[in-house]
Amino acid sequence: GRPPYGYRVVARRLRLDPAEADVVREVFHRYLDLGEGVRVIARRLNEAGVTTRRGGAWSMVSVREVLRNPVYIGTYRRLGVVVSSDHERLVTPERFAEVMTAAGLDVLEVAPLTFGVSCLYVATPRAKAS
Repeated sequence: GRPPYGYRVVARRLRLDPAEADVVREVFHRYLDLGEGVRVIARRLNEAGVTTRRGGAWSMVSVREVLRNPVYIGTYRRLGVVVSSDHERLVTPERFAEVMTAAGLDVLEVAPLTFGVSCLYVATPRAKAS
């Protein structure tokens, strides 16, 4: 498939795309530090002339996809589980967990598996207490 926004594939490995990586960091900064919502972030990116990988406009969905993609903490999805990788991360696991908490999603860390590979599972939205 296509590499996530912020990365390119070089020799079958994810490597940072510096310009896109800056945009990813900006999205996390605006969401966590400035308290902007996905709609506002998309509008600001579009106003600044920043385009998506395909050259299109940013939307709430594309911003949300960036914020919820665990690739940015140095992991990747494999068969529905998120496993560690050796690519450079763009945000810390703690910042990613802040986003998940703010979005009402659970982030469960799973104990390291065989061969020292640790896993992270991003759950579905939390059930509301009645």
